[in-house]
Amino acid sequence: MNDPATVLRALPPTALYDVFAEAANQLLAVYFSLLRAAASPDDEERLWKQIRAVRDLRYGVRPEEFDRQIELILAWQRERTELAAPGVYWRPA
Repeated sequence: MNDPATVLRALPPTALYDVFAEAANQLLAVYFSLLRAAASPDDEERLWKQIRAVRDLRYGVRPEEFDRQIELILAWQRERTELAAPGVYWRPA
């Protein structure tokens, strides 16, 4: 079985960018769900910072930056998995 980075590197550039954008959108959806359930203003501010960081990366990485896109796709997938772990609650948007 191929590792995810190898599979992503085999994609055409336009498909890779689509996967990159969708990975960002999926993580943003999780953050917005957590934001709706935030227990305190501090939690809200922390989540807004994370939302802004993902959004800035999503729009700041150029389409030709293939390695950076792959790095972020994998990191965002790991983060979504961690947020979905037992003990962490989020509702899909």
